[in-house]
Amino acid sequence: MRKGITKSIPHSMAQRRPTTHGKHRQAVLERDDFICLICDLLTDPDVGTTADQYPTLDHIIRVVDGGGDDLDNLRTAHKWCNSALNVSLFGEGWVRARAQDRFRQS
Repeated sequence: MRKGITKSIPHSMAQRRPTTHGKHRQAVLERDDFICLICDLLTDPDVGTTADQYPTLDHIIRVVDGGGDDLDNLRTAHKWCNSALNVSLFGEGWVRARAQDRFRQS
Protein backbone atom coordinates (compact mmCIF):
# COMPACT_ATOMS: atom_id res chain seq x y z
CA MET A 1 0.00 0.00 0.00
CA ARG A 2 1.28 3.44 -0.86
CA LYS A 3 2.34 5.82 1.88
CA GLY A 4 -0.51 7.99 3.10
CA ILE A 5 -3.24 5.66 1.82
CA THR A 6 -5.07 3.57 4.36
CA LYS A 7 -7.52 0.80 3.73
CA SER A 8 -10.96 1.48 5.12
CA ILE A 9 -12.38 -1.32 7.26
CA PRO A 10 -16.15 -1.43 7.78
CA HIS A 11 -17.07 -0.66 11.40
CA SER A 12 -18.70 -4.06 11.96
CA MET A 13 -15.59 -5.88 10.78
CA ALA A 14 -13.25 -3.70 12.82
CA GLN A 15 -14.93 -4.86 16.04
CA ARG A 16 -14.76 -8.59 15.23
CA ARG A 17 -12.04 -10.52 16.98
CA PRO A 18 -10.11 -13.34 15.39
CA THR A 19 -11.64 -16.67 16.37
CA THR A 20 -10.32 -20.18 16.40
CA HIS A 21 -13.40 -21.99 17.73
CA GLY A 22 -14.59 -22.73 14.17
CA LYS A 23 -11.86 -25.34 13.84
CA HIS A 24 -13.24 -27.05 16.96
CA ARG A 25 -16.88 -27.00 15.82
CA GLN A 26 -17.27 -30.61 14.67
CA ALA A 27 -15.26 -31.99 17.59
CA VAL A 28 -17.40 -30.13 20.14
CA LEU A 29 -20.69 -31.09 18.47
CA GLU A 30 -19.68 -34.76 18.38
CA ARG A 31 -18.30 -34.71 21.92
CA ASP A 32 -21.64 -33.33 23.15
CA ASP A 33 -23.65 -35.74 20.93
CA PHE A 34 -25.35 -32.71 19.32
CA ILE A 35 -27.15 -32.06 22.64
CA CYS A 36 -27.63 -28.43 23.64
CA LEU A 37 -25.87 -28.22 27.00
CA ILE A 38 -27.99 -25.24 27.99
CA CYS A 39 -31.41 -26.93 27.72
CA ASP A 40 -30.38 -30.62 27.39
CA LEU A 41 -32.37 -31.14 24.18
CA LEU A 42 -31.11 -32.37 20.80
CA THR A 43 -30.01 -29.78 18.23
CA ASP A 44 -30.71 -30.27 14.52
CA PRO A 45 -27.74 -29.78 12.18
CA ASP A 46 -29.98 -30.42 9.15
CA VAL A 47 -32.09 -27.28 9.56
CA GLY A 48 -30.92 -24.00 8.06
CA THR A 49 -28.31 -21.96 9.88
CA THR A 50 -30.90 -19.34 10.81
CA ALA A 51 -33.24 -21.84 12.52
CA ASP A 52 -33.56 -21.77 16.31
CA GLN A 53 -32.66 -25.48 16.57
CA TYR A 54 -29.38 -25.12 14.64
CA PRO A 55 -26.31 -26.15 16.69
CA THR A 56 -23.86 -23.40 17.61
CA LEU A 57 -20.89 -23.24 19.92
CA ASP A 58 -21.33 -21.40 23.21
CA HIS A 59 -18.45 -20.08 25.29
CA ILE A 60 -18.97 -21.26 28.87
CA ILE A 61 -16.86 -18.38 30.14
CA ARG A 62 -17.67 -15.48 27.84
CA VAL A 63 -14.83 -14.06 25.77
CA VAL A 64 -15.42 -10.59 27.27
CA ASP A 65 -14.90 -12.18 30.70
CA GLY A 66 -11.59 -13.76 29.68
CA GLY A 67 -12.81 -17.08 28.22
CA GLY A 68 -10.98 -18.53 25.27
CA ASP A 69 -11.71 -20.76 22.28
CA ASP A 70 -10.23 -23.91 23.84
CA LEU A 71 -12.29 -27.12 23.82
CA ASP A 72 -12.90 -26.99 27.57
CA ASN A 73 -14.60 -23.60 27.23
CA LEU A 74 -16.88 -24.53 24.32
CA ARG A 75 -20.17 -26.41 24.40
CA THR A 76 -22.97 -27.20 21.97
CA ALA A 77 -26.02 -24.93 22.14
CA HIS A 78 -29.12 -24.29 20.06
CA LYS A 79 -28.86 -21.03 18.16
CA TRP A 80 -31.87 -19.79 20.16
CA CYS A 81 -30.45 -20.86 23.55
CA ASN A 82 -27.08 -19.29 22.81
CA SER A 83 -28.66 -16.00 21.73
CA ALA A 84 -31.16 -15.96 24.60
CA LEU A 85 -28.44 -16.65 27.17
CA ASN A 86 -26.38 -13.75 25.84
CA VAL A 87 -29.22 -11.26 26.34
CA SER A 88 -31.01 -12.80 29.34
CA LEU A 89 -31.03 -11.02 32.65
CA PHE A 90 -32.44 -14.15 34.30
CA GLY A 91 -29.62 -16.60 33.61
CA GLU A 92 -29.22 -20.11 32.33
CA GLY A 93 -32.05 -21.67 34.36
CA TRP A 94 -34.58 -19.28 32.84
CA VAL A 95 -33.28 -19.91 29.31
CA ARG A 96 -33.36 -23.69 29.92
CA ALA A 97 -37.03 -23.60 31.00
CA ARG A 98 -38.09 -21.38 28.07
CA ALA A 99 -36.16 -23.52 25.57
CA GLN A 100 -37.66 -26.76 26.84
CA ASP A 101 -41.15 -25.28 26.46
CA ARG A 102 -40.28 -23.88 23.03
CA PHE A 103 -38.65 -26.97 21.50
CA ARG A 104 -40.87 -29.63 23.00
CA GLN A 105 -43.86 -27.98 21.30
CA SER A 106 -42.25 -28.08 17.85
